[in-house]
Amino acid sequence: GGLIGKPVRLLMGGPMMGQALPTLDVPLLKGCSGVLALSQKEVNAEAPSPCIRCSRCVSACPMGLVPLEMAKFARVDNFDQAQEYGLRDCILCGSCSYVCPSHIPLVQFFEYAKGELYERSAGQKKMEYTVRLTNERNERLEREAAAKAAAKSQKKAKRSSTETAATNTETNTETAE
Repeated sequence: GGLIGKPVRLLMGGPMMGQALPTLDVPLLKGCSGVLALSQKEVNAEAPSPCIRCSRCVSACPMGLVPLEMAKFARVDNFDQAQEYGLRDCILCGSCSYVCPSHIPLVQFFEYAKGELYERSAGQKKMEYTVRLTNERNERLEREAAAKAAAKSQKKAKRSSTETAATNTETNTETAE
């Protein structure tokens, strides 16, 4: 029957690992398990407060990571340090955000950091690919130039040997007369 009221938050997927949707105009794909339309009562709308270092997120993490440290570094765009604390191992389950008494959106920081790391690595791969293609092109141009120069010198040598043979024939003909 559709929506009863205007939802406060839309999630594609489940309540823990679902991705927030900006509008209802987002297309649904085959792998989508569902769309949650949450009302004001269902959304924890409290503003995040500073981390109190209670370590509930550490206890809740099924991967045994230290989410508070990863979030600290992801917040200031220090992705290398966040990786050292296991950012790549994070499965974005949302357990840490759920148990956080300070209501810090830890998973959002991790998603952002993982996205930035992916963009960096994709950019690096693209740059390496471009450099490889440029080097291959330069090598090919050098080979073609060397082949042209060899063909030109071979043609020149053939022409000079033909001219030498022609002058020898003329000389032989003149001496024979």
